[in-house]
Amino acid sequence: MRLIEEILPPFILMENVPGIKTDFNNAILSEFLQRLKAKFSLGVARYNIQELSDDENRNNAINDLKMAVPKLKLISKDDSLVEDVEKFIQLKNKEQFNILVNRLRKDLYK
Repeated sequence: MRLIEEILPPFILMENVPGIKTDFNNAILSEFLQRLKAKFSLGVARYNIQELSDDENRNNAINDLKMAVPKLKLISKDDSLVEDVEKFIQLKNKEQFNILVNRLRKDLYK
């Protein structure tokens, strides 16, 4: 959580791995989610990714990005990053995806 609070990424994607919502972890998870809510808009979608087609997985990823754009515009000082995200959403091609991934990697490792 400390890393997230320090770098304030434009969005966070979490996977509900087995055991994350156990009685043992409940207090930790609750605190973590409360701290996230203080800094981010939270959306929860539950599905078994193994049951989804490639197209459904792709569409879910695109929709997650679309929901992140308004927040990204508020917190990013780099307008070209926002433009790259919007361009990927529009074109949905591998080349633009690779451009976006490389941009995000560079931003995370500054």
